[in-house]
Amino acid sequence: MRKKTANGSRRVRRPANRSSVPALDGFDRKILQALVDDAAVAPPPRIATRPTKGSKRRRVETKVRRGQVKAARARIVDDAS
Repeated sequence: MRKKTANGSRRVRRPANRSSVPALDGFDRKILQALVDDAAVAPPPRIATRPTKGSKRRRVETKVRRGQVKAARARIVDDAS
């Protein structure tokens, strides 16, 4: 309903019982339901990719041991002669 105000401009009023949200027809409801269903699915659990402190320590210890084995294969130099 349009009414003129005192200064001559028009004002549009809507009835109080009318919803401001447009009615959804069946097609829009299906799309909306699909969006809600997709959003409701929990994401897959995260797989940890960073190595733990213990695994880093074990790797370094293994490398040290391997280096010691290789060093033991080296030629023995006799400094006494």
